[in-house]
Amino acid sequence: MNKPLLTTLLYFAVIGIGSIYADDQPSADVGDRIVIQMTNELAMAYGRRIGAIKAGIPTPGLEIEATARVAQRFSDGRIRIEHTTHVTREDEPSSMVTLTATVKQTDLTTVVAPKGTLVHASPSARGRGIEPTPSSMPTVDRRLTRSSLRGWKLRTWTLAEEVGN
Repeated sequence: MNKPLLTTLLYFAVIGIGSIYADDQPSADVGDRIVIQMTNELAMAYGRRIGAIKAGIPTPGLEIEATARVAQRFSDGRIRIEHTTHVTREDEPSSMVTLTATVKQTDLTTVVAPKGTLVHASPSARGRGIEPTPSSMPTVDRRLTRSSLRGWKLRTWTLAEEVGN
């Protein structure tokens, strides 16, 4: 069996095993990273505000991923997540886009890759033929998939004044 195929099979086997143990993992805590997978209405609204798509141009199948952090944990099991990105466009003042929501912990998909999982240093390392190395600790990957703006606050902030160097 060739090495790239074996590496791919091992990766999916580890992800599958990690998914089995996902329910045993601690819940997301303040500061934890969550990948938000946006589609449909939410992706369109976010994409327009960051300049990834133009208003009125149809983009069927649009998917955008962004990384958020857990900002607050509530006693009823919900968490508040926040994402911020800076936007700079020619001939326009700098702006910032924030995306916030309060969600149930059960809405998160958690995948755990155990210690020793073969990983690449970066996505481009795989393309350059660099060999993966075993991870030194378990990795917890939390994801949240949403398509609707319902329950989300999407805000755009514009720089009004800049003082100093």
